[in-house]
Amino acid sequence: LSVGKFTLLDHLVSKFPKEIDELTIVVRHLGYKIKNYCGDNFHGRKVTYVEQPPNVHGTFVAVKICEKLFRPGERFFVFYADDLMSAKAIKECLKYPYAIVASEVANPTNFGVLELKPDGALSGILEKPAKAPSNLVLTNTLLLDTKIFGFNPPLNANGEQYLTYAVCDLAKIEKINVVTTDQWLPIGFPEDLERAESSLKKHRL
Repeated sequence: LSVGKFTLLDHLVSKFPKEIDELTIVVRHLGYKIKNYCGDNFHGRKVTYVEQPPNVHGTFVAVKICEKLFRPGERFFVFYADDLMSAKAIKECLKYPYAIVASEVANPTNFGVLELKPDGALSGILEKPAKAPSNLVLTNTLLLDTKIFGFNPPLNANGEQYLTYAVCDLAKIEKINVVTTDQWLPIGFPEDLERAESSLKKHRL
């Protein structure tokens, strides 16, 4: 999908700092289109593709199947590739061992709502709660390391394992810093593409 002259993947990857020197792209439905578009080198970075099996579901599984590609203790970002994110926020995450990017939204019950510790670090994430305790939600950006693979989050009612549940477990033993941004555009519905086009005309993320 494109916003303006570029695809969502172009918008996202072009904002990565130089410290992100390789890409792992998890594909499933119509994955061949992504492979054909991105090739073996995308925006100057080597690309490895991982196929998510059709019988396993959820964002945690999509990360877990990449485990063999990482050295023990290696840090890596996780991005949901259908959002537009601030380059500044991504760069800010690199100051910390672990970090997530958060943003305040008008409709927090559509997202994972953050709970914070007194020092501002992550305490927990409430997935699409009926009543949100705040407007601060998780965006598409998480900086983790291979410890995340050691968790086994429970199956949600829809049969999926959520990465956010594993991140909450990690937050119990490690400090996960919260980087806030006001420049995040989640693309979940067709009308979001129109909103993103309009926003990009006004300012660059």
